[in-house]
Amino acid sequence: MLPPFPAVNSLPPLWKQAEIASITAQISGSQDRNSRKSLSLSSNAFASTGCIAQAYLLLGLEALGTHGQDAHATIKGMTSFGPVAAHYDRLMNVVPYRMWTSYLLLLFSKQGVRPRKILDVCCGTGIMCELLTDEGFDLTGFDLSPAMVAQAREKAELAMYKIRYKVADAADFEFNYPNGEREMFDAAYSFFDSLNYIYEPEKLALALKQVGKHLPAGASFIFDMNTAYAFEERMFDQQHLKKDSPLRYRWRGDWNPETRIIKVTMKFWAGSDEFVETHIQRAYSEDEVRAMLDEAGFGQVEVFHAYSLDRPRANTDRIHYIAIKRNY
Repeated sequence: MLPPFPAVNSLPPLWKQAEIASITAQISGSQDRNSRKSLSLSSNAFASTGCIAQAYLLLGLEALGTHGQDAHATIKGMTSFGPVAAHYDRLMNVVPYRMWTSYLLLLFSKQGVRPRKILDVCCGTGIMCELLTDEGFDLTGFDLSPAMVAQAREKAELAMYKIRYKVADAADFEFNYPNGEREMFDAAYSFFDSLNYIYEPEKLALALKQVGKHLPAGASFIFDMNTAYAFEERMFDQQHLKKDSPLRYRWRGDWNPETRIIKVTMKFWAGSDEFVETHIQRAYSEDEVRAMLDEAGFGQVEVFHAYSLDRPRANTDRIHYIAIKRNY
C-alpha cells in the first residue's frame, strides 16, 4: 500500500511537476510495441494505486520505449559501449530520463525510504545521476565501460556537478574510505536493463551481493530487467537510417530460447565513420532474480510492470524490482 500522498511543498522540484490535484493518470492496458502510449489523463480525482503511481510522473509522455541499450556488462574484453560512448547521449535523446527519475522517486516513496546518498550501479554517461543531483541527492556512479565513465566525468565537470564516477565491475566492486572502511549508501539503483548484460547467472548473483554489501539494513535497491518476451518479440531489431541524420544505426538480435541469451549486432554510421558493437543480454526469470536477491540479503521484494505499480503480465517486456536490505 502506498504511503499518504505527500504535500506539494514537501516534494522535490521534479515531483512537484507531477502533483496536479485535478488529474488522474491511468496506465493503458495495452503496450503495443510500436506505439507505447502508457499515460492517459482525465479530470477525476486520484482513484487507484495505478493512478497515484502515474500521477507522480511527468505528464504528457507518449511513445514510451521500455527497452533499449545502456550496456554495462561485466564481461572482460567487452565489445559494447566503446566507440558508441561519444554518441550515446545523442542516441538516447528521446529517452524519457526525467520520467524515469520521477518513477524511481515514486518507488522510494512506496518503500517508505528517504535516501540522501545513492549509488548508481552501471551509470553509463550519468544522465540519471545528474537529474537526481538536481533533486538534492548525493550521487556516486560506476560503470564497466571507461569510455562511458569518461563521458560522464566530462559532463559533470562542465556542469559543475559534484558526482563521483568510477570504473568498476558490478560483480566485484569495492568502494572504501581512505581508512579502509567500506563505503555505505542509503540506496542503490540500476536502470535501463543494465543487469541483463551480466549474462552469467553466477556473476549476476555476485553483483547483487556486492550491492548488498554497500547497503545498510533498511536501504533500498531498485532495478529493471528485460524479460524473455522482449527478446522473443525482437524488440532489439531497430534501425534509424535517415541520410541526413548525424548518427545512423541498424540493430539485429539473435535470440536463443534455450540459453535465454540474445546477441545483438549493432552497426553505426556517424558521418563517414562506421563501427560495430556486439551487445549480449540474458533474460532471467522472476524466480531466478528473487532467489538471488534473497541470497544477497534482500527482502520485501516486489515486482512491477514497466513504469507502473501493476503486476507484470504475459506481455511485460520490462520488470522493475524493488527490495529492502535485511538486517540479517
